[in-house]
Amino acid sequence: MLLTLYISHSAEGLLIFYFCLSATAYILSLVAMPQDMKVYELKSDGQLTRDLVNEVGDEYSISERLKNKIFGVGQLRFTSGNPILDEFYDRHNQTIKTHFDWTKKGAVIRIRTMANLYAIGLDDKGFGKIRLIKNPDYIYAMPLFPFWILLKLGTPIRTAKWFRIKGDKYIKGKCEIVIEHNDSIIRFELTGDMWTDCLTTLAIERTKDKLTIEDKRTWVTDNGFKVNGGTATNNVFASSGVDA
Repeated sequence: MLLTLYISHSAEGLLIFYFCLSATAYILSLVAMPQDMKVYELKSDGQLTRDLVNEVGDEYSISERLKNKIFGVGQLRFTSGNPILDEFYDRHNQTIKTHFDWTKKGAVIRIRTMANLYAIGLDDKGFGKIRLIKNPDYIYAMPLFPFWILLKLGTPIRTAKWFRIKGDKYIKGKCEIVIEHNDSIIRFELTGDMWTDCLTTLAIERTKDKLTIEDKRTWVTDNGFKVNGGTATNNVFASSGVDA
């Protein structure tokens, strides 16, 4: 009987120990989680909540956007950087649609799931470095055919691409957006044809001291000749002329 009581108390002790250990681990995870990220559920009309407006300011009107050239960019795919967004994508099995948009005192990351609308606020004070990355394009031109000849002559890819035939390839490398905000580093990925939209949204006056643009396109085809295309630059405003 004493042995039975001893085993019973030992089992209870182990359960209590593991419960305390789990609780401690959970509390530590909450402490370690970036505290600047809070998810707000929006109404069906997509209007920002009062708390979110207090955090990042009002949205721009259409006339203000056109006057100040302030736009947003969509089709973002979250890749890494913040546990809150990780949880969203895991829960909804990558069915989330994400959109970045500027507000008067910061920015919002809008998240549309199959059932609801959400938003995460990023206040201006929390922004650190912002990186825009354009990965290399893949180009293959069939020798002695129009696409190949035009590239040989130095024709810009934006023009030469219309003369491709079967066998020619022009695949745009993916774009990446990396945003440092307080304790978080958030990474998004976009298709290559969204490069101009990335520049239009993020290469603006308010990011001038924070933004770095990395154009990794080498403009060399498999056939070994240089393509007359974009130029890598860290100059925010010079980048608007880069071929998309």
